[in-house]
Amino acid sequence: MKKYFLLGFLLISFLHVKKGFAQFEYISPKPNSIYHNTTTNIILKNGALIDSTSLSDSLFTVTGTLSGNHTVTLILSDDKKTILIYTQLPFSQGETVTVTVDSAIKKQTGEIIAGTRFQFQTHPAFTAGRQAEMKNALEKIYSDERGLNQLKVNRSQSDSIPLPQYEITSTGKEFTGDAFFYNFKSTIPGDQTDDYQFRTILKDSGDSVYAVRNNNAGIDFKINHNGYLTYYNEEDSGFEMMDSNYRVIDSFFAGNGYQADNHEFQIFPDGHCFFLSYDVQVLNMKLYYPNGDTAANVTGTILQELDKNKHVVFEWRSWDNFAINDSYIDANNIHDVDLVHGNAIEIDADSNILLSSRHLSEITKIDHNTGGTIWRWGGKNNQFTFINDTVNRNQFYYQHDIRRLPNGNYSLFNNNNTQPTPSSAKEYTLDPINKTATLKWIFIRPPIDDKKLNSNAMGNVQLLPNGDRFICWGLIAPTDPPAPMPNFTEVDSLGNIVWEFRFTGNEGYFSYRAFKFNWERCGAPLPESLAISDITSKSANFSWGVPSYASQFEFDYKTDSSTEWTSFVTADHSYFLTDLMPETVYDWRIRTVCTVFNDSSEYSPIQKFNTIASTISQSAGTNFYFYPNPASDRLRLNFDLQKSSTVTFFISNVIGEAIYSKQWTAKEGFNSNEIYLPALSSGIYFTNFKSNTGEAHKQLVIR
Repeated sequence: MKKYFLLGFLLISFLHVKKGFAQFEYISPKPNSIYHNTTTNIILKNGALIDSTSLSDSLFTVTGTLSGNHTVTLILSDDKKTILIYTQLPFSQGETVTVTVDSAIKKQTGEIIAGTRFQFQTHPAFTAGRQAEMKNALEKIYSDERGLNQLKVNRSQSDSIPLPQYEITSTGKEFTGDAFFYNFKSTIPGDQTDDYQFRTILKDSGDSVYAVRNNNAGIDFKINHNGYLTYYNEEDSGFEMMDSNYRVIDSFFAGNGYQADNHEFQIFPDGHCFFLSYDVQVLNMKLYYPNGDTAANVTGTILQELDKNKHVVFEWRSWDNFAINDSYIDANNIHDVDLVHGNAIEIDADSNILLSSRHLSEITKIDHNTGGTIWRWGGKNNQFTFINDTVNRNQFYYQHDIRRLPNGNYSLFNNNNTQPTPSSAKEYTLDPINKTATLKWIFIRPPIDDKKLNSNAMGNVQLLPNGDRFICWGLIAPTDPPAPMPNFTEVDSLGNIVWEFRFTGNEGYFSYRAFKFNWERCGAPLPESLAISDITSKSANFSWGVPSYASQFEFDYKTDSSTEWTSFVTADHSYFLTDLMPETVYDWRIRTVCTVFNDSSEYSPIQKFNTIASTISQSAGTNFYFYPNPASDRLRLNFDLQKSSTVTFFISNVIGEAIYSKQWTAKEGFNSNEIYLPALSSGIYFTNFKSNTGEAHKQLVIR
């Protein structure tokens, strides 16, 4: 029998739902949850656009059993769907907080959202001595992951420090690009080798493009989804963002009293970002292990999403979703227990969230709308049958770097700690309906001097535009005698090694992750970064990624039948276009202007979109919505009817061509139907839902 974190804390939860009212699909803190920080915010989502005029502080009552009634401030997030409640003063430690929401908040359609009442509990008060222990427990996680006792050694602060020694072997067939990495090391008492850590960009040939020494800032150095450079800064436990001139232009920190962890940072063109935090709580592990510590420092994982204004708009916690014995950590006779060790976040094609948890050997798919679990892959709670993948104990173990690929497959770096087979890069096809995971590709580095390459921690695998894979081997286990193991390997689709990099000095340098990007001096925004949203009969909103050295962008548009482009120049990476004509097909494109070079890029590929009709009837009797959006292969269509009716659901492309239709008879009241989509290319589509009482239109995104 599994014993969950909520043992010992049983609260009565009140969820008042009035018949006929919509409900909140996501509530944070989760009702009846425990261990919350005293500065946590409260998050409510219904899934629909909220009528901001219906929001009022008086609709919310927040009361702590110790801190009493709280004055609150309301914020409607940038998606216009997420309600954020902040208290002016923090809660007290070790108290129960009750939140009551009146039934008066409205959707933009006018429908009232049912009120609710729920409770959560803050973490207990800790002595100064215990707080010091908890801090040390976090520091121990990082030293244990590096495989050695971490000891900072003072070195020369000279600016004229050479880069670490390295060698590159190349066949000349590698993807033309630049390697991004941050070298660092662990040291032990008596170690007098150099400890010079660099954020580095190298050409395939080994020529340096950029290198800056900083022993505190550089882990996970990469070009992020929004086109900017990002990396972790240990001094303030946050991520920094640089422009193409290598100037720090922004910083990002966890909210709700947590500190960002260095394992992951994903930021997107809309300004939303995701990262992880580690949270230490004191648990009686004797309840779960015969020789468990009765007051152990146990570390869980927190996943947060921030909106463009840096408000926490989504929070997921392992305390609420994993059981103690889901972990492979043997907590017998251990005072500091790193239970989960989240190490990667990926946003799936359907906008839901993938989380890699090292010490569970599990990939978890989290519903972005509700915070619930969609499926669990790997580990003790594996729901999938593995095909074409036979190993002794686990198909992957202590893995890193889960990624969704453009072809719909998933890749990961399999450290395979303590397992008979070496570390590997793997790619799977998942069937979430039949719950199968089929191995499609694997690469294990051939032995060097008869020694296998094993990675104790860290590592990643990146799919390159030409089909090659770029692999960082992370913290490579030492061999006896030492073998010249590579730190980074690029292989083609057939598994042939086409490029390798190795630190050759005696310092023992390694990199948490490494990447290869085409770091153009003045490139156009990547096609996959081009996005369009909020299309109406007269307007549309456009956004794109930010390439290196971009200072401005030229935005062009025209009707599909015209030969003349209309142009605007903007310093932003988005543009809101107005004064469009209804039911008209338009073209648009973008190019980068780099004033530092007095240069501009080529145009991006031409994109098309179609404005909707100027008048659309949407009766209350045909109120409908669907999810997920963006979608890939299916939709869940929900709607209410005032009476039984024949209904029709259409999908058309941006130029108005019908590509899917389905008609059926639906019952009176609430209906929910699964729609299996045809094979559609990624892009913008439009849906039309008709019943006997009216019709409605919504935009659909396919990824």
